[in-house]
Parts: sequence; structure tokens; C-alpha cells
Amino acid sequence: MTTPANRARIRGGTSSELRPRTATVRTPLSQLSSTERTAWGLRHDLAAPLTSIVLAAELLQQTGRLAARRRGVAIETIQRSALWIGMILEDNFENKDVTGHSGQPTEILECVSTVTKMLLPMLEQRGQTVRVTDTFLQTSTPRSVLQRILMNLIVNASKYGPRNDEIEIVATAVDNVVRIAVRDHGDGFSTSDGADVFEWGVRGKDALKGTQAGLGIGLSMVRELVLSQGGDIRVETSGHGCEASFTLPMCACEPVANA
Repeated sequence: MTTPANRARIRGGTSSELRPRTATVRTPLSQLSSTERTAWGLRHDLAAPLTSIVLAAELLQQTGRLAARRRGVAIETIQRSALWIGMILEDNFENKDVTGHSGQPTEILECVSTVTKMLLPMLEQRGQTVRVTDTFLQTSTPRSVLQRILMNLIVNASKYGPRNDEIEIVATAVDNVVRIAVRDHGDGFSTSDGADVFEWGVRGKDALKGTQAGLGIGLSMVRELVLSQGGDIRVETSGHGCEASFTLPMCACEPVANA
């Protein structure tokens, strides 16, 4: 039961109390069982939408100082994040098979837009924007799978890219596949780490020096999702940023016309 005292405590809670907390893994992630990996993967998938909900709620608490448009954006973020959490839980607890193709076209631009809107409070907090270059390409990969891939890569670009950065997402058609690249303009990572960043629990040496929390799960999960669709993924750094690019099967249907 929520008492007046409880309500006051909730209203007075600091953002650090409300945000998802950094976990400590006592067993090396590479040694976890399949069930334990699933549990940690679920926690990782839920971290971004929960953070977005907290940031949007903080905006809504700014009563009288928040413009109607900003209030609408915050409410939409909470709604999108709640739907995202529902999708993740459904995929995990119903053991949905993500290895097949949807049979329906998935518009890449629409997926980027959905993920970006949900991450908007996080991006705005760091003064970051997302620029998309897309020629209305489509893939046969299920929408939920593509959105999970994009979510991880955009969150990584935001965390390890500089403040006020412009994160670039470029989709191009190559033969019978679509290649999607997500670029940031941060410090990148040590090239010697390149072969390891897809392993469970591995973080780049440069990332370990930073202040951003992380468990080294995201890229491993992304690789599993990409491979399940018959694609490939690579991460490259130039010392002035990082680019993660992956391929997915192009949809056999006709591309959407650019009206």
C-alpha cells in the first residue's frame, strides 16, 4: 500500500536511486551457464528502456517548466519503452525462435526511428543526435531482431562517443544483402581488442579506463542475433571513432518507393 510517507519518498528519490544499478558478476561471464547467460542477457536488454523511462519521468517532474511538446515526448518515450519491455519479455519467456525470417518486409528506417525515439532522453542528456542515410531499404529480418541489434549499437555509440556527437547510421545495398553501419566519433578502442570484443564479458582496454559502466555483453548479443539471420558483423576503429557494421538479408519484395 502506498502511504503519504511512501509517496513523499518516491517524489523525493534522487535519479541515482531510481536508475538501473550497475551489477557485479562474481563468475566470469565466459564461464556462465546457458541459463545464466540468458538471465544476464535479459538484464542487459532491459537496461536501456528502463533508463529511458527514468529520464522521461524526471522530465515530467519539472512541472510548470516543461513545454507541452517536451511533455508529450516524455510520455511517448515511456509508452514506447513499456512496449519494448513487453516485447523483450515475450521473446524471452515464450522462447521465440529468432533464427528465421519474418516473411514480411521490415523497413530499416522505421526501426531506426523507433529505437532513436525511445533513446531520445538519453541522447539529449549527452547533447547527441542521430543522422540516418537510408534509401528506404528493407530486410526480411524480423522487426524485433533488427530493433534489438540497433538498440545495442546506438547505446554503445552514445556511451563511448563524445558529448554533442552526431551518431551516423548508414544503410546500403550490397548484392543481395543490406549493410548497416553505426558510427560514433569517440576515441575508439585498441586495435588489439578487435578480435575479442564479440566475446562474452570482454571490454576494450580503452573502455575499461572510462567512466561508463558495462559488462561486455552487448556486442556478443548483437553478433548472435546477426549470425542467426545469416549475416556478418565487424567493428573497426580509426582512432577518431568506431564503426560497427553488419549485414542482413535484403527483402525479396520490391523496395518502398520514395514518395
